[in-house]
Amino acid sequence: YCFYLKTCIDNKVEEAINTVFNELKASENLKEIIRVLSCNFIANILNIIIVTGIKQEEVFYDVSQPFEAVYNLDTLPETKKYIKNISLRVINCIKDMQGKKTNKIIGDVKRFIDANYTRADLMLSEVAKKFFINSSYLSRIFKEETGVTFMDYVYELRMNKAIQLLNGTNKKAYEIAEEVGIKDPNYFSYCFKKFTGLNIIDYKKIT
Repeated sequence: YCFYLKTCIDNKVEEAINTVFNELKASENLKEIIRVLSCNFIANILNIIIVTGIKQEEVFYDVSQPFEAVYNLDTLPETKKYIKNISLRVINCIKDMQGKKTNKIIGDVKRFIDANYTRADLMLSEVAKKFFINSSYLSRIFKEETGVTFMDYVYELRMNKAIQLLNGTNKKAYEIAEEVGIKDPNYFSYCFKKFTGLNIIDYKKIT
């Protein structure tokens, strides 16, 4: 349960809760057993809240004492529902924190790219190393957050900067290529035509 909760696998969290409560059978001490189990769930939830840095009031915003809340529940269905709802709140808080962290990472990475796109050796692996994250992880979250791959983002940035230089300066194509981080002028010409649909000479004629 705790592993699934921390990793935000909500269907497994629900399955774990169902498994525990469905195993209970009617007995004279059923209410007391439910309370003990519920308190155990609450204790685990509070521990995860502390470990992940979530504020307790973000999860238990409707009660001041989490343990007292389960003592006020009388039936198995409503207790199970309460534990599920609280668990879902924790998952939503963790996802929100992860989302904010991811947004910050991608924002920092984009700023780094914007400041270093002129370097021909700018690579995903180097950027990942700079930000102390795994290359595959950075590749995945970059695509998720921006809608394009790391290299496509760099490519589009370079081509847009090249267009600005072509429109605003009298620099030669090979000079612009070097200025936007592409050493090979022929490859620059290929990229430019792919991006604009025109070769550089034709582009200059219509601008």
